[in-house]
Amino acid sequence: MIEETEECDHPDELTEECDHPDELTEECDHPDELTEESDAVVNTNEQMENVCIETDSSKSKVYWETIMELLSNSTVQPEENEVYQSDRWSEFTLIDDAECDSEDVMDDHHEDADYSGGDCGQEPIYSGHWMSVHCAMVVILTYTMAHGLTGQQLSDLLTILNFFMLNSHPVFKSLYHFKKYFAQNDNPLIKHYFCSKCLSPISSFECEVCPNNLCKNNLKNKKTYFLEMPIKKQIQNFFCRDGFYEKIQHRFQRTKIVDSNVEDVYDGALYKRMFENNGPLSSPNNISFTWNTDGIPVFKSSKFSLWPIFLIINELPFKERTKQENMIFAGLWYGETKPVFSNFTTPLLRDLLDLENVGIGVQVNGKTVQSKAFMMFGSADLPAKSSVLNMVQFNGKYSCSKCLQPGINERTSAGGNIHIFPFIENDPSGPERTDEQCALDACLAAQCDPTGNSLGEQEISTSTEPVHGIKGPSFLLALESYNFVQGTTIDYMHGVLLGISKLLMSLWFTSQHSSQAFSLYSYLSLVDTRLLNIKITHNISRIPRSISSHFKYWKASELRSWLLYYSLPILADIMNEVYFYHYACFVESIHLLSGRSISDSDIEKSYKNLVYFVYMFKSLYGSRYCTLNMHSLLHLSESVLNTGPLWAINCFAFEDANGQLLKLFHGTQNVDMQIMSAANILHVLPRIIEKLPSDSNVLPFIKKLRRRNGSLFNQNLTPLGKSFSKDISSALYGSLVRCIGEVPSKVVFYSRLKIKNLLYHSLAYTRVVKRNSYTVKYQLNTERVFGHVLYYAQSFPRCVCEAEECSCKSTFVAFINRFQNSAPGIADFAAVDNFLDVSLNNIHSLKLTDTIDVVNAGRIDSLCLDISFDKTHGATHYVCEFPNVCEFD
Repeated sequence: MIEETEECDHPDELTEECDHPDELTEECDHPDELTEESDAVVNTNEQMENVCIETDSSKSKVYWETIMELLSNSTVQPEENEVYQSDRWSEFTLIDDAECDSEDVMDDHHEDADYSGGDCGQEPIYSGHWMSVHCAMVVILTYTMAHGLTGQQLSDLLTILNFFMLNSHPVFKSLYHFKKYFAQNDNPLIKHYFCSKCLSPISSFECEVCPNNLCKNNLKNKKTYFLEMPIKKQIQNFFCRDGFYEKIQHRFQRTKIVDSNVEDVYDGALYKRMFENNGPLSSPNNISFTWNTDGIPVFKSSKFSLWPIFLIINELPFKERTKQENMIFAGLWYGETKPVFSNFTTPLLRDLLDLENVGIGVQVNGKTVQSKAFMMFGSADLPAKSSVLNMVQFNGKYSCSKCLQPGINERTSAGGNIHIFPFIENDPSGPERTDEQCALDACLAAQCDPTGNSLGEQEISTSTEPVHGIKGPSFLLALESYNFVQGTTIDYMHGVLLGISKLLMSLWFTSQHSSQAFSLYSYLSLVDTRLLNIKITHNISRIPRSISSHFKYWKASELRSWLLYYSLPILADIMNEVYFYHYACFVESIHLLSGRSISDSDIEKSYKNLVYFVYMFKSLYGSRYCTLNMHSLLHLSESVLNTGPLWAINCFAFEDANGQLLKLFHGTQNVDMQIMSAANILHVLPRIIEKLPSDSNVLPFIKKLRRRNGSLFNQNLTPLGKSFSKDISSALYGSLVRCIGEVPSKVVFYSRLKIKNLLYHSLAYTRVVKRNSYTVKYQLNTERVFGHVLYYAQSFPRCVCEAEECSCKSTFVAFINRFQNSAPGIADFAAVDNFLDVSLNNIHSLKLTDTIDVVNAGRIDSLCLDISFDKTHGATHYVCEFPNVCEFD
């Protein structure tokens, strides 16, 4: 039985604001806890560079100029002594001195020797040893970060290493020397101070009285700051990395499946607008960004939280751009209050305006070229998104960032209030917002009318009254490259998975709703049994967990697997067909929008399915659940058309990076500086590793420590493990000969094979019993069929070489037990009218046959998830295809 908790999925019991209101349906009863940027009194001391924004009309230009004026002077440039250069970075790293012996640390601080990299790195760790100091230091640092060692643990490790060294190098003497070695970072770190009372910016730490005339607060112990790591220097450092420039050419070099389909961000309407017709992103030197920010609780016993700003470089291949070492870390807000984004984003805005209009000099193949950078997309959960856009929260009027539907407040049976969006039949997803209207609304909300009309004519009363949900200007409105409405995506992770999918599961499986027609609470034990019997593939990291015992701990990745794979086979024969058809529309839409190659017909079909899903939700589950998350589904298909597939832009990579940040500090002192310094080391670590000799013995070990999502192989077909011999029938041997086209001289067998960088098992691989990574989709003549791989074989031809070393190529084949179609299929809706033609083409109802195919291993298309609840021969197997090859855990 699931216990009722104060989770976002149980809105009747919620009274306080949740950190993840994408899962919320209840209105917040404590609005005073929200940080209202519009209430902050902003001081103006220094004019921002006046950059003219080119727009389609003179009226729009006026709006943008007004936005620029309103955003000017939000932050004062700090004095020179508040810019931390490389010589001060060593004071703050991922290792906290407070955890170590204080006397040793103080003694080390007084030593004059400089061991901060440089020439000493090429010296051996001690006389006569083959390993250099630099090589050893990189190994230790990589090991420390991979395993999250504390300062004391690293200090003890250095002590142990010294026991095994003869006259070891001084750099290994102590933790201080170790940290000093890596004090070679050339990224400046800037502190921006502001008054803790009125949040006005302050010129320097020495300022004793708030410069805001309306505040004049005594600043002794009452000022705080946020940290900026200027993005220009980070971009220049990225271009200095080996291979970086080649990687950002991915947009030109990728091979598309279908030219007209949406297969990455580059195929979205917004990117194409900046790429086609010699647009700025058609230049191989230019790049673009996706932004994200979110609050991360730091300590369980306090309200302190981190708010980092991350930028992803869209031009990198997907797996590269989602690595934290390749993300730009623009700034960090650390404190008990939420950020004042009008202050927090001003340094970033200055850099972005300069980058999109002027650019920056970078090194490419030994030459200096000009590179421009453009903010293109943004992804965040609802509270963070509304704060950055300077809009009302999810529970407010006009809270949808895509359209101008206001929504209504509705009383719940428990006496609370929720803000819902009733379905509007004649215009479900409209009227549409425009950038021009948003800019005007921002000006009017700030009581600054750029058109010359009186404020009374614009029907606003006070400066704190939002206009169409917009409370004032956002830094994003000042960027020519950024489409304020369409560039800010609907986050798939928070909105679809932690929002709608988790809501549905709570409605089905909690005792609170057991009397409702939609409830599946009585089947919970059966559902758990089926769920726990699923053998997942190796690329799904989390094994299914019980709903009754662990549902409140489920992660977004588990909800993704439930939605796309587990749920329909489990529920097919226990859910009422009307509810099942309704849910199948939702699942099919998300699968289509998560596809590897999305056609116009896929987008059109997904939109029709989602319109039906949202329209019917009120009658099937109740109007109180038709909140902003539900309404946002109506904009999801258009969002994919504009910005790319759901897997291409979402919060998964950013959430992973946020989690890694919490591992970058130890203790409670200088948390923010520790994190910024450690994040900087993450950025420079690839360049540090590049200095190692290519034949260094430690490189494989370093790569193993830094590996993510498994290792990569350069060959298309690579056997793994030891080969073995096997007797096969004459019929199978004949099939092998026909497959390779000749009688082999020798055949050896393997239980695992790497095909195009993806790992495949076989039934012969018996070391793994809880996973099934041997169910595959493969090509058989002109058909694509499914089966279980029994084993792999490497066939060697009869050698005709006259050379000393044989150059004849061997052939890898797979012996596969074939499936056949089983009726009825999962999409055979007998009791309902399938007027939307829901086909669920990603889930196949199949049965194993006695036929064994022998096929070239290169004809294996993909790994599939096999779900079967009956282990007897002839039982139905639900074989699920993954929508793409990027979205694995």
